[in-house]
Amino acid sequence: MAIQREIGEPLRNRIHWMAGTSCGGIMASSMSVGIDLSDALRIYIVIRKRIFGGNTQMFPKHSSHGIETCLQEVMGPKTPMAKCTAHKLVVTTAKVTLAPSQLILFRSYAPRIDPKEFEQLGYFNPNKILLWKTIRCTS
Repeated sequence: MAIQREIGEPLRNRIHWMAGTSCGGIMASSMSVGIDLSDALRIYIVIRKRIFGGNTQMFPKHSSHGIETCLQEVMGPKTPMAKCTAHKLVVTTAKVTLAPSQLILFRSYAPRIDPKEFEQLGYFNPNKILLWKTIRCTS
């Protein structure tokens, strides 16, 4: 938000690519669907108890229901990654069931390759990947 104050306009007006992991992925996704950074901060503050449930244990365990419900409310339950057209969005995560872990990139755009090659080359079709699920994978 400090950068926005400095440039005098929303940050999303000055960038073409956005990428992030975890909280950065949530913020990049929010900006890519037109949510202003200050609004995203307000959303975080309002929904944090719904997500984390006020758990104060040293190593808390949280139900995934809270974050999944909130993500669907904010991003839409059926919004595909491909709807993020104002910017190229990349949300990163890792497949940790493999050793070594494998980087997974969810993209809002499709590479210019034959759709049959998508899966073969490790791409996900942005028309079939839901935005809220992408964010959930990185959170």
